[in-house]
Amino acid sequence: MSTTNISTILFTHYGDNWIRGSERCLLDLITHIDKSIFKVVLWCNTKSMADAAEELEIDVILSDFSVLTDHSSYLPIAKYLRLVKQGIGIIDKYNISLIHANSGAPNLIMNFVARARRIPLIAHLHSHYPLRERLLFGLHQVSMVIGVSNKILLPLIDDGFPMSKIKAIDNGLDIKLLLTQPRSSIRNQLGIGADKLLIATTGSLIHRKGIDKIINATIELNKKGLPIHLVVFGDGPERRKLQYQIQHSGTTHCIHLVGEKKNIVGLLQSGVDIFVASSRDEAFGLSLAEASLAGIPVIAPRIGETMRIIKHGKSGKLLNINTSSALADAINELYLAPDERKLMGTIGKYHISKHFNIKRYVDDFEKLYLNTISDTSMTLSWFSHWNISGPLLAACRSIWRQLTIQSSKGEVQ
Repeated sequence: MSTTNISTILFTHYGDNWIRGSERCLLDLITHIDKSIFKVVLWCNTKSMADAAEELEIDVILSDFSVLTDHSSYLPIAKYLRLVKQGIGIIDKYNISLIHANSGAPNLIMNFVARARRIPLIAHLHSHYPLRERLLFGLHQVSMVIGVSNKILLPLIDDGFPMSKIKAIDNGLDIKLLLTQPRSSIRNQLGIGADKLLIATTGSLIHRKGIDKIINATIELNKKGLPIHLVVFGDGPERRKLQYQIQHSGTTHCIHLVGEKKNIVGLLQSGVDIFVASSRDEAFGLSLAEASLAGIPVIAPRIGETMRIIKHGKSGKLLNINTSSALADAINELYLAPDERKLMGTIGKYHISKHFNIKRYVDDFEKLYLNTISDTSMTLSWFSHWNISGPLLAACRSIWRQLTIQSSKGEVQ
């Protein structure tokens, strides 16, 4: 791609104070985007994201976005309007051509900012949003919605959002960077012998990630005498609950919660035998892709996009039943087949390198930006891009379902 004009993109990000899935994807995109075509500005709400972005030598604005999801304060409209005013100021200062909202929440502000300055707004969704949030964040009123998978876009389609303004772009991995992460043996750090089966998982310690089921599977296998150790990379609000689960089962010697680690791929490459996941719901499965890239087999439930990331029977095992027992059985099968594990790891690494690389990811977004900026029909204004009837009907259907459920419960009682 080549052009004499440089367009400035404003990336907006709302999230927790960590660098995980959506944060990593945005930072990789900013790192590899063609700077001869695009200038980048980031507006975010966390210091960790701001610090990481500043290392990329781009302009960063750090603000408190708590009003987007916390409505407990009195008259939050004043805070909201201040953010809208600040956003308009950023557009004017940097001569922004397009806004890329790296999650649902920023669209609550940027929808009005984009209309005030007549520029396009792209909403990039990394997770599922219930109807209430789709309505609140104005996801039906943007120029274009991008999802990390087709699955998370289906609710918007059901709401009547135009198919022509919806596109799925798979996440991409910075293969070269990830494979050069420093290797440090987690076995040596935890004193786990080479004769032990070491399984690992990574992710936020939240209910949706299903870490409790992986722990139960490990407990079950430990009781059967399998020489197994589980390492959990990550942190979150369920840490205490999981620690109690481990302590109560008497498996503190073989289940290890080690917290956040930056060099996950490097750690996985240093002696981990199997990567396991048991998410109750998953939009994409970036951690699965990273594990496959590390060259180890993956066991995961057959949900979301996992069938495209993990090739069942070739690079890992996909479970039709997402239970602790099913997970334990799959772990035991691979424990008994070390040669198959090695082959699966090799196939998985090749598959991820070929189909989920950062070049394809960045190319897709660069084409999207250029097409959106040049297409005047994508420009938001006060008199266009108001998709009202579809969301209204979706809200009515939701209310009707709730009333029907309540009525049925009343009849049963």
